[in-house]
Amino acid sequence: MNKTELLTEINKIRLNPGRMLGQNFMVDGNMLDFIVKSASPADGETILEIGPGFGPLTKKLLPRAAVTAIEMDVKLYSYLKANIVSPNFKLIHADALRVVYEELIGGNSFCVISNMPYSISSPFVMKMTELENPPEKMYLVLQKETAGRFAAAPGPKEYGAVSVLVQTVYTVEKIRNIPPEVFYQKPDVTSSLVSFVKRDSIPTRLERQELSRLVKASFSKRRKKLISNLDDFYDRAGILAFFLKKGIDENVRAEKIGAASYLEMSREI
Repeated sequence: MNKTELLTEINKIRLNPGRMLGQNFMVDGNMLDFIVKSASPADGETILEIGPGFGPLTKKLLPRAAVTAIEMDVKLYSYLKANIVSPNFKLIHADALRVVYEELIGGNSFCVISNMPYSISSPFVMKMTELENPPEKMYLVLQKETAGRFAAAPGPKEYGAVSVLVQTVYTVEKIRNIPPEVFYQKPDVTSSLVSFVKRDSIPTRLERQELSRLVKASFSKRRKKLISNLDDFYDRAGILAFFLKKGIDENVRAEKIGAASYLEMSREI
């Protein structure tokens, strides 16, 4: 769907694209093809798509996979219901952050491929990492700065609690940047296509919950030493014993510790 076709459909349903809902529709067919090629869904694979809009990505995925799409805008939901008819297509009118995915997907394996609203991207990704059975992979169009936080290595200011929690479950790679010109309306930021591939072995759900508490405490005051941030929540002697065992300077700050070390620390203390 190019820009002219999109504007025609927008006028038909009298949609006023809202920045509050992050309605930046992709109008570049080549970019959509690139997303599908990068994600390379297997035949019959279950795909979750958030915020399908007018369905251009959905239509490219359906010949290969079963697509469950969640659309919050009632006009777009009605449009999709009328214009995409396929036994492999399931459409849900809901807020993606309020869906109980264990009930929707069950225990089945699934993947996420989506050009989702930027406003929900971070909480959505975190919601996925907290599931009992997180998606096998995700290919998401995100704001460039958000992508940087998910993929950041220890050290720079982009590296934080979300970096650790996501990288404990996924190997994260920024595939390419996407300019504003491929969207209508043009966002004020550059976007990135990011892949999240689930690691061969991930912590249990309970371990991830414990890790989340540790990591959020660790990054609560970035200017303070890690040991100082953890003092109010954990036994200082246990933390120092872990530092000594791993050869970590007791004056280290939170952003210098990698995701694997945080997980090991959480399990030990």
